[in-house]
Amino acid sequence: MTVLTPLQERKARRMFEVFDINNDGTVERNDFNLILNKWAEVVPFSRQSETYRGLNYLYQNRWKKILFFADSDKNEQISVEEWIAYCNSLIEQDSYEEDILPITCYIIRLFADQNKKEDFKIDVSVFEKFYVAYGIDKELAKQTFDKLDVEKKGYLTEDEITKYWREFYESNDENALGNWFFGRY
Repeated sequence: MTVLTPLQERKARRMFEVFDINNDGTVERNDFNLILNKWAEVVPFSRQSETYRGLNYLYQNRWKKILFFADSDKNEQISVEEWIAYCNSLIEQDSYEEDILPITCYIIRLFADQNKKEDFKIDVSVFEKFYVAYGIDKELAKQTFDKLDVEKKGYLTEDEITKYWREFYESNDENALGNWFFGRY
């Protein structure tokens, strides 16, 4: 039984595009490795660092979960159809937060470290690095940041990032700003 609404399915397809970083039409372990290595390049941090190991651990665990729940044909490649079914099961089980939040929090800490502040204020330059790490156009990052920074204060807080991330994954509100978290959808 499908529980994804048309809006949620469009956003799930967008996430598939984001994670299919090598654009081969499937999501596979290599895509997660490419994302992780891009993070190491744009942040930057060493591949021997604790940051790299921590993010690698989270991405590999996420990959294992996706593989377990989505890889219906057991070929270690997730098709867009399998991805949609996986996202549907996350909505059915209300497990987006458990599945997505650990990586979200870790990335927020990476953002904060980029600003060298304890206040977790994410400015547009750091938001651009986030987009580049996921293979998304840097110009789109600026446009998206401007949409999300509704108060025009020049930064997003940890609470705003978490709220928008949650809206992207869970909301069925066509007007929710979080729908734009990964740019077009």
